[in-house]
Amino acid sequence: MALFPSPEWVEEMRKVAESDPEYKKAGADWEGDMIMVIEAEPGKLDQPFMYYSKPYKGEMLEYYQLKNENERTAEYTIRAPYSVIKGIIKGEIDPLQAMMKGKIKVKGNMQKLLKYAKFQQLGMKALAKVKTEFVDEVKK
Repeated sequence: MALFPSPEWVEEMRKVAESDPEYKKAGADWEGDMIMVIEAEPGKLDQPFMYYSKPYKGEMLEYYQLKNENERTAEYTIRAPYSVIKGIIKGEIDPLQAMMKGKIKVKGNMQKLLKYAKFQQLGMKALAKVKTEFVDEVKK
C-alpha cells in the first residue's frame, strides 16, 4: 500500500496508467503534459505535493514527483486541495463535477481538454486503482 502523497504513490500511479487498456485507448491520440498540484491543508497535508506526467498517444513517457511547481513547464497545470484529491481516490468525489464546481482548477487549453474528457476522466479515476494509505489518517 502506497502512502498518499509520496514518490512511491506516484510510481504506483504510473504503473496503473501504463497497465490500464481503457486509459490507453482513450488517450491514443493525446499529446500533452501536465503538472498536478495537491494543495496543502492544515491538519491534513503540511506541504503541497506536485507531480509531473507526460502521457503521449496512450503511453506514459514520464511520471514523477516535482520538488516545486516551477521545476517544469507543462501544457496543463491542475490544482486541487488535498481533501478533494483524497475524495477522488476514495471514490467519494466525481472528478468532473469537482472541476465544474471549481474545486479542481485547470490552467491550459480547455477546448482540447474537453475534447479528451473521457481520457482525462479515466486518468482521474485511475487514482482510485492505487492501493492507498492517506497521510492524514496515518498521523492519528
